Amino acid sequence: MKNKPKVLKRNGSIEPFIKEKLITSLTKTGYDLEKARKSADRIEEKYKDREVVKFTDLKREMIRELNSEKAIEEVDEPSAPMEFIEETEKRLEGKLSFDSKEILLLNFKNPDSFNEFSTKMNDRSNVRIADVEVLDDDIVAEIVVTPKGQKIIV
Repeated sequence: MKNKPKVLKRNGSIEPFIKEKLITSLTKTGYDLEKARKSADRIEEKYKDREVVKFTDLKREMIRELNSEKAIEEVDEPSAPMEFIEETEKRLEGKLSFDSKEILLLNFKNPDSFNEFSTKMNDRSNVRIADVEVLDDDIVAEIVVTPKGQKIIV
């Protein structure tokens, strides 16, 4: 295999492709370590012949991997996103270290559901929509949840 591609980050900087970063990102969403390694192998294989790959392309591939394994929660009811967040907040209760957080990936099948959800998030200081990707006809939102009472600093 030739040299690994470089990664063009959103801020315009370039860094080496590091497969372990993919694995770490996948496991932060709750994905099993072995599955994360296999997914990272597939992503690395897909881009092995490129000199430069955009970070956004890598992220989109990670989301595709997670989605194909049904590791992204599908939002089919308007109340579902809040239920996922409340479950996450319960898991985080009592965890007050600086890095106490969980990342949720929610797949909104309906743009209206996403819009309603994003409006509700304005009132919550411990929940933030970190990123949004449009994948085929779906909206996949990356949600960062910290323990209640711990404000997210942007």
